[in-house]
Amino acid sequence: MGNRSFKQHQRRWETAGVVLLAVVTLVATSLALLRSSALPTPSIAKPSPVAVFIGDSYTAPAGIVMWTTLVAAKKGWLEVNLGRGGTGYGSYGQVIPDAVKAKPDLVMVAGGRNDGSVDSLAIRTFYQDLRAQLPNAKIYAMSPLWDSTAAPAFIALQGHEVEAAVKAVGGTFLDVGQPFQGRPELITNDHVHPNATGHQVLAQAVSELLV
Repeated sequence: MGNRSFKQHQRRWETAGVVLLAVVTLVATSLALLRSSALPTPSIAKPSPVAVFIGDSYTAPAGIVMWTTLVAAKKGWLEVNLGRGGTGYGSYGQVIPDAVKAKPDLVMVAGGRNDGSVDSLAIRTFYQDLRAQLPNAKIYAMSPLWDSTAAPAFIALQGHEVEAAVKAVGGTFLDVGQPFQGRPELITNDHVHPNATGHQVLAQAVSELLV
């Protein structure tokens, strides 16, 4: 009887060991499955590029949706508008400190009609200073714009100077032409500034040139 009792206990221990091993294996397998099916670490959203716009009254906020806002929205940029009415390349340098404070990924410069003539030195100096202060930013320069009437001769000449100056500092020239010429319906009653539709047309022209 004693030998039979021992064998019975031995079988119980063996059975218990098998059960324990199965439980351990099941737990290990479950943990492995949980680890493999765990939710991925959420990625941190990449911040939108900061775009600074420098220009005259064709760029400065005017109570309507400006071309700058339309372009920024289409490209996914965060707009910082530093446009000021009545300014030109002779005074654009004054806003460079504000542009630097914005820590932009890119700067887009427009305007030139208020200069009244071609000031090659002012144009070159502005882009050189802009590049010196923002060595890593992309710089875009738009060709000077006019209203629905024929642009004066200095506008085309100024465009050549702007193109040479921006390319000299590693920037990009955007030749949008004269999208308002012969289209008075794109200009407000002051016969100078683009209306809301005009800004849409300009935004489309600019967007098509951006790569």
